[in-house]
Amino acid sequence: MNRKPPLGRALAAQISLGFFIAISVDLADSYVNYSLTRKVNMNTDFLINSEAVIRTSSNLNRDIIEMQNALRGFLLTGDRKFLIRYNAGLKTIPASITQEKLLIRSSALQLARLDSISSIHAIWLNYSNQLIDAKAKTLTGGPSVGKYEALFESQFRKNSAKNYNNKIAAIFRLFDQSEYDLRNKRRKALSASVDETDRSSLFFSLLLVIVSSGIAFYLVRKITRRIDSMVKLAENISLGDFTTVADNKKDE
Repeated sequence: MNRKPPLGRALAAQISLGFFIAISVDLADSYVNYSLTRKVNMNTDFLINSEAVIRTSSNLNRDIIEMQNALRGFLLTGDRKFLIRYNAGLKTIPASITQEKLLIRSSALQLARLDSISSIHAIWLNYSNQLIDAKAKTLTGGPSVGKYEALFESQFRKNSAKNYNNKIAAIFRLFDQSEYDLRNKRRKALSASVDETDRSSLFFSLLLVIVSSGIAFYLVRKITRRIDSMVKLAENISLGDFTTVADNKKDE
């Protein structure tokens, strides 16, 4: 024998279902927004990192050029004040290269370019240190004038330094342009992800309002119609109509 559901169970189930649907929509909204927010944060972090890459690259390029200018000034004038900047570059440039490697560690191509810059600069340092040492000895009137002049003629006057400079400058241009191109792509991706997040938030907000309103309208209408029917039954009874009414809803 089938047992009738307890009083109020059907209506309670419908109300619970309505809450479940509304909460499900809200959870879906939270999940989608969380995923899109992660994408926005990822693109934002990349742009911040890219700014640091370009800034470090500019500082590194500047320090290399200043070392080259300091060498040229010392060789032409013999003034040791130029070596202050040269010696400073011996410390700052390796530090900048190490920092740049950490910033671009995910890009094999950029790491290879940075290694090329470092290798060319190391070759330049080898010959520039020889020139500085030979020049310093000539300033004391030692017998190294001939060695210095030979190095100066074979290295400096034959534009060896200029060739190194041109190679390093060309690699820096490729390095920076690659970073700018990638950053432009990420900037567009960031803008698209922000727009997508805004659209998603608006969509789910509207969906939640519509679903909640629909559920509320359905439940209010259902309860109101049942109460109206009960009121009519009560009115009929007050008028003396005691007819037995079959009611199989069992939901009020």
